[in-house]
Amino acid sequence: MSITEAIAMFYTLTFICVQCLAKTSNSVRRNFATKSRYPVYDDEIVKIPQGCTPIHLNMVFRHGTRYPSWKDIKGMSELADYINQFHEKETSYRDIKLPLFNRFKYGDKFLAEVGAEELYNISKRMRKRFPALFTPKYSGDKHYFISTLTPRASQSASAFAFGLFEGTGNLGPSKFQPVAITTTNLTEPMLRFFDTCTEYKEKVSENKKISLAEFNKFREGPEMHNLKRILASRLNITDYSSLTTDHVQHMFLSCAYEQAIYGKGQWCNVLDDSDLDIIEYFYDIKNYWKRGYGHRINYEMSCLLLKNLTDSIENVIQSLRMSNSYTQTIFHFSHAETMIPLICLMGLFKDSEQLLANNYKKQKNRMFKTSNIAPFSGNIAVVLFSCKIDHVEGLDSFNVQVLANEIPVALPCCNAKELCPLKQFRACFATISEQCDFSEICNNQSPLNHNEL
Repeated sequence: MSITEAIAMFYTLTFICVQCLAKTSNSVRRNFATKSRYPVYDDEIVKIPQGCTPIHLNMVFRHGTRYPSWKDIKGMSELADYINQFHEKETSYRDIKLPLFNRFKYGDKFLAEVGAEELYNISKRMRKRFPALFTPKYSGDKHYFISTLTPRASQSASAFAFGLFEGTGNLGPSKFQPVAITTTNLTEPMLRFFDTCTEYKEKVSENKKISLAEFNKFREGPEMHNLKRILASRLNITDYSSLTTDHVQHMFLSCAYEQAIYGKGQWCNVLDDSDLDIIEYFYDIKNYWKRGYGHRINYEMSCLLLKNLTDSIENVIQSLRMSNSYTQTIFHFSHAETMIPLICLMGLFKDSEQLLANNYKKQKNRMFKTSNIAPFSGNIAVVLFSCKIDHVEGLDSFNVQVLANEIPVALPCCNAKELCPLKQFRACFATISEQCDFSEICNNQSPLNHNEL
């Protein structure tokens, strides 16, 4: 391992440790892959670098905690019926009270109240950390909000915007500040590239033989078989062979959604942390090969979004040179399918070995852990700073910091520095930005329009 790699790993482990401390500060368990609730932080989790002034902030969010899909609700109800058939009514087995039931009867991926609170609280911390970027008040040409068309994403944008400018407007007793939110269509390739990239759809997402190969191997592997035996015994299911991996997945989802939305629930009495670790790895394998480092097209197709992050900084630098006004903040609201490819394109949280069906134990301390990098309300921020450094002027005084879920992370391409000099940051992603031809990368027959913000 090189010195740069070691330093990068140190910062990654620091990021994970901060998230772990956030987890232990409350009773909500968080090892649920992408169904994990956002960590609870203190307001002063990170301070801006000494001697630096924030000039520009560009953030990409995943929507907040949501309700399960209709498909998952149906599976969770069928799971409860399956388990209850082995027990008489109003009984208990160990710490598990029976009958079990599905707490979710509606939802279909709509934003939960706790999800709106996550975005609201993040906005308050952002405003407190970077007050100069939001004063004296909201301005439509300085603050941009962009959301995908889904209700959970646009509601997340609304919750965040409300918290960011709460009490700064002139509307009503609460001094509400209306904020413009641009909603993109379902074929827009900057935030929903996974829906419009032909190469990705044909070779990965719709090619389950390829994208789910390791996932299906783990499904039939020793860890899952042993887990099914343990759960059958724990639930006193006499017909062990009838307990399927689909049942185990819906136990995981039932527990995950109860934890995320309500903070506790009956289904989590069924699963202990070692069970959750196995199932979480099961889902992380899926995300690794379908959305992450497993295939180059998975992350290369997110280049328009990375280009937006880098171009927005260049636009600010150009405006400063000409003494013009500039965009202070840009906020994007999207999905896990947006976040994970972007994180990989930036080279973050990359393990030295791939996530495979046969290396679960070896990967227990992996960096690619979606509960940490892409939970509900997960986010990536790029912050441009002007820093006062002795005998340094012009472009050399500008530095860029990347935040993952509000925690500084070191870019591997920037010698694992937490605060990356602008020139070096440019070099990190210059090739990706310059060669970002979405239609060519995705082998699309015709170019697609996309927003330039």
